[in-house]
Amino acid sequence: MQILDLVSVCGNHAIVPILAVFVRALDILHIIAPILLLVGLGINIFKLVKFNDAKEEKQLRKKITNQVVATVVIFLLPYVVNLLMWAISQGGLSVFDVADCWDKAKNTTFASSTSYKKPGSTYRDGTLVKITDDEIGEGSDDVDPNKIYKEKEKARQAKRNNSSSNSSNNSFGSSSDNYSIESSYGVFLGLDHDDGINKLLNYKLVVIDLQEFNKDDIDKLHEKGIKVYSYLNIGSVEEYRNYYNRFKDYYLGTYENWEDERWVDVSKKSFQDFIINELEPSLRNKGADGYFIDNCDVYANFKNDKIYNGLKTILRSVHSHNLPVLINGGDEFVSKAIKDGSYNSLFDGVNQEEVFTVINFNNHTYKNQSASETKYYKDYLKNVKSKGLIVYLLEYGASSSKEKEIANYCNENGFSYYNSSSYNLD
Repeated sequence: MQILDLVSVCGNHAIVPILAVFVRALDILHIIAPILLLVGLGINIFKLVKFNDAKEEKQLRKKITNQVVATVVIFLLPYVVNLLMWAISQGGLSVFDVADCWDKAKNTTFASSTSYKKPGSTYRDGTLVKITDDEIGEGSDDVDPNKIYKEKEKARQAKRNNSSSNSSNNSFGSSSDNYSIESSYGVFLGLDHDDGINKLLNYKLVVIDLQEFNKDDIDKLHEKGIKVYSYLNIGSVEEYRNYYNRFKDYYLGTYENWEDERWVDVSKKSFQDFIINELEPSLRNKGADGYFIDNCDVYANFKNDKIYNGLKTILRSVHSHNLPVLINGGDEFVSKAIKDGSYNSLFDGVNQEEVFTVINFNNHTYKNQSASETKYYKDYLKNVKSKGLIVYLLEYGASSSKEKEIANYCNENGFSYYNSSSYNLD
């Protein structure tokens, strides 16, 4: 990984404008300087061979030595800087949040280790490409796909080994409705009809993908007094969905770590109409008690007013049916909606992943979240709570000691959480 990737990942840090100038200069120097030095070196070697004057020979040897050293130093300088960044991150220092940026950069896939991402471009299937106005709509802002550093790792299939927190049933909600938080909360997005519903019976509120269940399944859960929130993906489309090819002209790029999923341009009216008039009603008719909205992060990855307003159009319609709406992830979208005051008409709460834990997709393991990211999410959730919104947490592979910390945090704030043994939830 090159330092240029570090700049791309940490583009929101105050040090970056200075670092970016240094990086650009270093990048040019790294290519041009060795070439110029090698040309000069060749000329001096030629002179050394041609002339026999002892004094001039001594001066030429000194010049050649200096040129060789300078060439090696300039060529290796970027790697030395990267090594320094790694050493800082290992040492746990927080100067300018460099360690945190490095940690994010290590977990980000880049198309090229030396490519500096230009505004208006994104990574598609491992290739840096241009996003045109036709794809996003006229008047688009700069696209910043590297904001995927939050890397909301939405889940599909796996097992659950620990259930919910002991947090009390504090009542929160929007100004229009007052929904209560459920302490017995479970997320099972990978479960389907063939798996049955037995795993869901120990919970008061479950999140499942109602597209994979029938109405009889939901009726049985309701008979047990279980609330059912349906997964509803409004920012991307998975290849296995029967409507995947229907919107292939609207796809903006591949979802990182989920190769079978594509970000979608939510500003397109036909896609909005599909969610509003076809998909959501079908879930409501099956008995959905609420919605678990996924991939509002499309706004963070393709930051554009049309994308933002497209999400609002869809959410406003979904929310109009007086069913609670949770936004999974989507912190930048949520924060903007809170700031402009539109949140009350869009959603009633959030489900935030990876506040205390984080997924390592390289080896499918789990580790504790970085202190700076945990702080970021805590500050974000404090703001969400201050608006009277419900808050749930979704964690992955938390150890017993880490889960105790999560439970204490949720108890103190009136939140609830679900700790999964895998990033796949079944």
